[in-house]
Amino acid sequence: MTARSDLAVVVQRNEAAAFHGFMVSDLASRKHFGFTVARRHGLVCLGSTRLGIPLFHRAIGLGVTAKADPTAIAAVLRHYSELGTDARIEVAEGIAPIEVAGLLDRNGFQREGEVHIVHALETDHPPEVRAHRGLRIEQVAQAGLRTFGRLARIGFEESGDRGVLIERSSEFVLSHRTPGRFLGYIGYLDDQPVSTGLVCLTADAGGLYSDSTLPDFRGRGIQKAMIVARIEAGLRQGRRIYTARTEGANTSARNYEQTGFTPLYRASFWARRTD
Repeated sequence: MTARSDLAVVVQRNEAAAFHGFMVSDLASRKHFGFTVARRHGLVCLGSTRLGIPLFHRAIGLGVTAKADPTAIAAVLRHYSELGTDARIEVAEGIAPIEVAGLLDRNGFQREGEVHIVHALETDHPPEVRAHRGLRIEQVAQAGLRTFGRLARIGFEESGDRGVLIERSSEFVLSHRTPGRFLGYIGYLDDQPVSTGLVCLTADAGGLYSDSTLPDFRGRGIQKAMIVARIEAGLRQGRRIYTARTEGANTSARNYEQTGFTPLYRASFWARRTD
């Protein structure tokens, strides 16, 4: 089995590739949301001048893929200062050195309230879950891209800019070459599309993203079946490590744990406001 610190490196590389695809591979979304992706002193710095979501505005890798030292902090601060935005750094709690919190505090960063759980699974066989009667899962073809994007937006119950981003980014990464190879899946219940899921395949891992189920169809085990379908796809491509992120200990977190995933680390966000 892979050491937790090495798993974290693989997971963060997958996430960096996935968000590169979501954010800047599509020129229209890049312009609309002011998206940028840059590498600074071993960290991947995601940025948005318009979308106020920590996931799309953070530096990834401090104490994991990059050394946690004042030079790294200074590089992050310079980068976001050039963008004219607040600086934000994600900390992989339990993986990054415990001294990271003090380093950030001394440099004017404050821990924000939002905390995510990053899950991981290392396996050579798909999890076993109870088959859902009437559920059919199909890989998305070109003709189904708009259905996938629209279904994901409705499943996430998003509108406005966030809804636009979900639709556009989903459709784009499934139809264009990006740093990670994306495969999309739609779950049909009695021939009605009710659920979505993406898997981003990088060299060492499969990252599971865009898990959504229409509100009226939740609580039936559909997400678990969608998780298994994407792991099966990854196994066919030779991947043994899988990752997913949830916003705390919610229903999705329980579904991932019940399909064999374990929490790898808690992702906290530390921000320093512009002067």
